[in-house]
Amino acid sequence: MRVPVIVRVDNLQTDPDGKSEHVVANYKGSMLVNDGRCVVGYEETLPGDNKQSKPVKCMLKISDKKIELNKNGDLSYNMVFVEGERVKFLYRTAFGTIDMAVETLSLITGGDIGKGLTAEIKYLLDMNGYALKCELNLSVDPVVEMRPGK
Repeated sequence: MRVPVIVRVDNLQTDPDGKSEHVVANYKGSMLVNDGRCVVGYEETLPGDNKQSKPVKCMLKISDKKIELNKNGDLSYNMVFVEGERVKFLYRTAFGTIDMAVETLSLITGGDIGKGLTAEIKYLLDMNGYALKCELNLSVDPVVEMRPGK
């Protein structure tokens, strides 16, 4: 059964010179639970996009020890977070493709599927030897429907 959710993405990236970029966004989506794994779908628009551009389809696959973030659209990639592992991936844009890697320093998941899930991921994002230090905090909370009293 699909459940409507709000996905909160809080991402902090710091470059080797110490300059940081912090982005926080909330998205409406849906969650499906299957075999102890949670799959969350939502759509996001790229920063600076106008209303004519298509949203990027996003999918989060969350389990105790692994999180996958898949995006498809004008921007496409599949990042896999497993604590202590370095995983290579392709970052595709309208301007070309970049070989990248993500090295997960720590991965903490929590919460309850019925009440909301959280994930805190600390990782290095490597683009041809140029590494960003990143902190990604995710929360997935079921939408509570308000019904009029009797």
